Amino acid sequence: MKIAWATDSENFRYASMKEAIESIDTDHDKGLTVEFGEVIDIKPSDIISTVNIIDNMQSSICDQVGEAAEGWGSDITPEQEASLQAIIEKWVADNCPLHFWKIINVKEQFVSCAEVKEILGKE
Repeated sequence: MKIAWATDSENFRYASMKEAIESIDTDHDKGLTVEFGEVIDIKPSDIISTVNIIDNMQSSICDQVGEAAEGWGSDITPEQEASLQAIIEKWVADNCPLHFWKIINVKEQFVSCAEVKEILGKE
C-alpha cells in the first residue's frame, strides 16, 4: 500500500512525513498536524465509461437517422466493449497520461515539537 502525506488536507504530494514537514516554512515550536492517506491510482476507466460512449453513439445515430437506427449497437459483446476500453486506455497513455491519484482513509497525525526536531535531525 502506497501512502502520501499532506500539510494542508488537500495536496497529498509528499512520499514521507519528513518531506511534508520539510515543506512547511513556519516554526515548529508548538508541533504541527500532518495528514496521510492511502494512494489509489486513477485509471482511464475511472473517468470514462465505454458504456457511456456506446450509449452516446446510439443516441447520436438515432437523432440523425431516426427509427432506422433503433437497436444499432445493441449486439456489442463484452469482448468488443473490452476492446474499446483497451483502445481508450492506450490513447490516454499515449496522449494525456493520468498523473493524478485519489486519497482514501485520510488520517491526521499530530507531531510534537520534539518529534519534528528528531525527524528533521535538529537539536
